[in-house]
Amino acid sequence: YTIVILNNDTEGINETPEQVGNFVRLEVDKLNIYEVMDKYDVAYLIEKNDLNIQNCYGKICLQEVGSKLGVNKMLTGNIEAFGEQMVITLKVINLKNNTVEKNTVQEFLYIPKELQNMLKISINVLFDINNDTQLVKELTQKQALPSENNIDNYTNSIKANGTRVGFT
Repeated sequence: YTIVILNNDTEGINETPEQVGNFVRLEVDKLNIYEVMDKYDVAYLIEKNDLNIQNCYGKICLQEVGSKLGVNKMLTGNIEAFGEQMVITLKVINLKNNTVEKNTVQEFLYIPKELQNMLKISINVLFDINNDTQLVKELTQKQALPSENNIDNYTNSIKANGTRVGFT
């Protein structure tokens, strides 16, 4: 099956939809589950067919674009920052029967520099591939070691300060 991955919607993070789309495309291509259409081929066909993919993140738009590109599946997603959390949603749309074939919603701690790992984890969940449990724990639980919440950014060492109780 051929799958097309366009841009992924982003809200509250620094990466652009194009950057996130490129990373998702790369990670899905590494899995060798689908034939991932090259971004340059997609760009060529979009220009040739005079398609507007600006803000094309929903099922209806993706079905229309995908059918004109002649592919079987489309993958879409979005990343939103909510306070101290980042939420990543991914969906695979089957264009033959116009259904959402697979989807996942993953919640992570707000650690922007770990976005690539978060996307990789989400993609693995989407395609039923096991993840590194320690990495998942570090990106989803506040007190997991080491994480953004307990690493000193200046010395790059784990913070061990806090209340201590002891007696002899």
